[in-house]
Amino acid sequence: MKYFKLIITITVLLLTITSIHAEGTWKAYLNSNQILDMTVENQYVWCATSGGVVKWDTADESYDHYTSIDGLQWNYVSSSAVDNSGTKWFAGNWNGVSSYDGTTWKNHINESLSGQYISSIAVDRDNNLWFAATGLTVWFYDKTMWKKYTLKEGNPNTIVVDNDNRKWIGTKNGAVCFDDSTWTTYMTEDGLADNNVQSVVVDKKGVIWFGTSKGVSSYDGKNWTTYPWENYTDEKFRPGTTGNIVRTIAVDKNNVKWFGTDRSGAASFDGTTWTIYTTENSGLRDNEVYKIAIDDNDGKWFSYDHGGTVRGLTKFDGTNWDDYQTEGPSGNTVLHIGIDANDVKWFGMVGDGTSLFDGVSWSTVIPPDFPLNWTFYDFAVDNEGISWLGTGAGASSFDGENWSLYTTENSGLVSNDVKAVAVDLDNTKWFGTSAGISSFNGTTWKTFTDADGLVNNYISVIAVDKNNVKWFGTEKGVSSFDGSTWTSHYANGFLAGKIVRDIAVDINNVKWVATDSGIACFDGSLWTTYTTENCELINNFVVSVAVDHNNVKWFGCAGEGGLASFDGTTWLHYTMQDGLVSEQINDIVVDKDNVKWFATYYGIASYDDADRDNPTYAFSYIERQSLKLTGNYPNPFNPSTTIEFIMPESGFTTLIIYSITGQKIRELTADYLTAGKHHLVWDSRDSYGNAVSSGMFISQLKMGNMRSTKRMLLIK
Repeated sequence: MKYFKLIITITVLLLTITSIHAEGTWKAYLNSNQILDMTVENQYVWCATSGGVVKWDTADESYDHYTSIDGLQWNYVSSSAVDNSGTKWFAGNWNGVSSYDGTTWKNHINESLSGQYISSIAVDRDNNLWFAATGLTVWFYDKTMWKKYTLKEGNPNTIVVDNDNRKWIGTKNGAVCFDDSTWTTYMTEDGLADNNVQSVVVDKKGVIWFGTSKGVSSYDGKNWTTYPWENYTDEKFRPGTTGNIVRTIAVDKNNVKWFGTDRSGAASFDGTTWTIYTTENSGLRDNEVYKIAIDDNDGKWFSYDHGGTVRGLTKFDGTNWDDYQTEGPSGNTVLHIGIDANDVKWFGMVGDGTSLFDGVSWSTVIPPDFPLNWTFYDFAVDNEGISWLGTGAGASSFDGENWSLYTTENSGLVSNDVKAVAVDLDNTKWFGTSAGISSFNGTTWKTFTDADGLVNNYISVIAVDKNNVKWFGTEKGVSSFDGSTWTSHYANGFLAGKIVRDIAVDINNVKWVATDSGIACFDGSLWTTYTTENCELINNFVVSVAVDHNNVKWFGCAGEGGLASFDGTTWLHYTMQDGLVSEQINDIVVDKDNVKWFATYYGIASYDDADRDNPTYAFSYIERQSLKLTGNYPNPFNPSTTIEFIMPESGFTTLIIYSITGQKIRELTADYLTAGKHHLVWDSRDSYGNAVSSGMFISQLKMGNMRSTKRMLLIK
């Protein structure tokens, strides 16, 4: 629940007028067809994906999709496991792991995990968890305490637990066994086919199988057996050739081993015979097999290389091959959003083409002669309902059926690198490029450059105000053009030389300019600037701005700055805890129903706060303090400082240190804290234990929608 408060001081009492709004509806839209890991639980196949967690029901072939909105800590999930009590565990490269017991999601914070990629999770017979992570690290977690083990060499790729509760870790430099007291490493001289061990599994008889870059090895506790590539009857299945790594191994109910490679498909081995499966002789959609899982009905599930173009799952029941995919956008790295005349949303991806969403179904659009992975930089709709898109190959138009492409060869476009598009009140189309501006009124093309009055030729954004004045954001400030006169705007020096990321015009014709150094707004006579020093921006690197139907301004920040809104009086800040799928915002648009859409580096989010227009008010007299960072001492400091803060009530609280550019340096706490005064010490080290350099840092305290920020100066 979000609260909007007006606090009036009356002696020692506070009159709090709380505008109680419905929290609003957040929705996540992610591509969950890049499967990074699979875990089987009864009739369900749980998939860790780059867009959350998917639970496939093998009984009716339906699926459920879980994201950060449901409680997952992060949406990029690289590994999964089910413990002995049926709780599911998921991890990625977060500062913790997530668990789900079928009803409740819980996040288990370990700040030392931040930035470490967890490739595998295993559960021992005592129901403890083991994690294979980058940085030569294996983590132990008994649901209460974390313990770190550091390998001598070789980043771990995978981890399993055998029948004797020994942990086997496949690394880039051999197979490591840990019996809770002794670490033993096995290498090629011991019997491994190769020291680069990508996959490990324990079969029904307790034999350990190892998939390497040069074949398969097994170990029964006494003897090693190696199956080098020369032994394979089919030349196409050769894990000894360059790039042919045995990435995954699974064991079916008959103890048949199934192997997936990165180039040559899959193979099964029943102890005597090898059987090869490729795209030529089976229903595999690609020969780059990333993971294999065996369900309770002995169905084999195959996922594909997450770096390739083929995504989704293929199931083989012994006779039939079937493909499975979830609905959603074509990718998760979303740079731009456009809304056409029919309120269809267009999403431009990085490397994954352009996806369309009509509110019900998803589709992919590919203009003629464009590559499959094409994308657009900007989007506008003219008075006739035609969509105009800026691309790296020129300006495209689409009338719902036909595409047209305008380039330097067939039009007056000054450059094919079209970064910005806008349509003015006269239906003239304006195109901003890396070499100046072109306009097109349907008949005549015109070009404008710095020779005409532009402050710079690299145009990043175009906006049209209510007086039909065109505003151009460049790499060195802002220019406007009223049809006859060019004007450069410096905002009392604030915009001078600044890279302008976005411009929006609000209901009152005020221009809002997003830059990499904060926000500037212009009401026609006066410029006002907003930065982390005077508002609730956590990051001055503002990349996107939009104005909704209530004249609320929405600002997206780069890095981990999240989202901020400003209604003219109150600033609010939104993070993944509120409903964002990522705090790295690339673009914001508002649709006809006032729903806000956010393009991020890790998917798409929408936010519908329709009840904002109809608040009800609750009045209460309460003695209350606000959430407050009272300061840090000493300040300036070297190397440590104590940060003191006051909690008005108990609740889940985070205290995070950011650089002045908004980069997350370290999370000092993410825990349930009681009301009252607290203090924490920061030793000027980042999440990896590295000492940071001298400079200005921001501490941000947050509980729910309340937050407080302070600046700190480290001088060495």
